[in-house]
Parts: sequence; structure tokens; C-alpha cells
Amino acid sequence: MHQQEDANAWAGVILGIGSVLGYLSGYVNLPKILPFFGNTQFKVLSVITCIAMGGTVFISCIFITERDPRHDGPPPTEKLGVIAFFKQIYRSARRLSPQIRKVCEVQFFNWIGWFPFLFYITTYIGQLHVNPIFRAHPDMSPKEVDEAWESATRVGSFALLIFAITSFSSNMLLPFLVVPTYRAPPPSRKGSTSHLRSGNQPTTPSGTPLPMSASMTSFFPPPPDEATHSR
Repeated sequence: MHQQEDANAWAGVILGIGSVLGYLSGYVNLPKILPFFGNTQFKVLSVITCIAMGGTVFISCIFITERDPRHDGPPPTEKLGVIAFFKQIYRSARRLSPQIRKVCEVQFFNWIGWFPFLFYITTYIGQLHVNPIFRAHPDMSPKEVDEAWESATRVGSFALLIFAITSFSSNMLLPFLVVPTYRAPPPSRKGSTSHLRSGNQPTTPSGTPLPMSASMTSFFPPPPDEATHSR
């Protein structure tokens, strides 16, 4: 569980860094900064994306080793058809535990709400930016309209840049504020049993002597939730 928490924290940090760099690239005037990559914002972004993807895949291919599939034995001879494949998915979904089922439901509806935000938030903010301009200047030329929309797109990217910076800051600060669910046990020492020889009894974090705490636990069993969790 603690490894999963660490992995989620690192994934959030890496995702935040990528979001900040991505929205920053959409906000600045890339053809002016990198004219050798293209004469439009989209062309420069495409080249940067290809370079970044190629670099990350190259690093992954160098440092990640895969298991030799020949050690897994021969593959199964039977081939499942399309209908049998979906039947297997359906049966697996029906046998999910309640906790995993809730996670899948939350993830499903989360993506339904996230994709419209991801795709249309720049257009929405840009529309709010250009509406007063179009109302004040109804006789704008096509070139001026394109310039207004370009400025509106940069405003939307700047809003998402602020959102990404806020999300990245939260991912960096929240792990220091949230109490972890797992704490590594202290290292054992050679003189750890000296307190027993000296007559001092070990205590629980609440101050109750450990033998007394054990006897109280035998007479007062934990609630059902804790008992289930302990199993």
C-alpha cells in the first residue's frame, strides 16, 4: 500500500510537470522562438511532441529490461473469439470486489467529466475573451478576426497554465500534509530487550502497558470494521 501511495505521488508530480510545460508551450509564441521548427504554433508543437516522445521512449528502452517470454512456457493453443473475449470481460467485471468496483465507477465517470473540460476549456475561455471585442468592433476584417482568435487561444492556454501550476503545487505540498497510512518499523537493536530485564514494561503509543493492552484486547474485541480490516 505504501508503495502505491509513493507511485501515485510521483505520477502526480510528473503529470504536473508535463502539464506546466505543455500549457506553457501553448501560451508562448513558438514560431518566433523556434522558427526552424515551423511557421505556425501547431507545427512547432508537433515537432516538440515528437522529440519529447522519442526521447522518453529511448530512455525507457535503455533502462527497462523485460522478462524473456520463452521462460513462460508455450502459449495457449486455444484462441478466444470476439464474443468469448467480451464474455470473459463481463464475467470478470461481475466478480470484482466492491472496493475495486467503486474505483472503476469513479474512474469511468471521472473521465466523462474530464475530457470535455480538457477539450473545450480553451475554446470556452477564448470565447469569453473575444465576445466583447466582436461586439465593440462588428466590422472587423478577416485578418483582425484571426488575430483576435489567436489572442483568445493564448489567453485560454494561459488560464490552463495557471491551473497546471496550481495543480503541480498541490501535488508537491499535499504529501507533506497528509499523514501516511504506512510507517516503516524502527530498526531492531541488540539491547532492545534490556527494558524487560530492568523491569520496565513496553507500552503502546497511548501509554498503556503492552501486556495490559493485550489482555484488554482479549476481553474487548475490536469492532467489526477493524476485525474485517485485520483479516
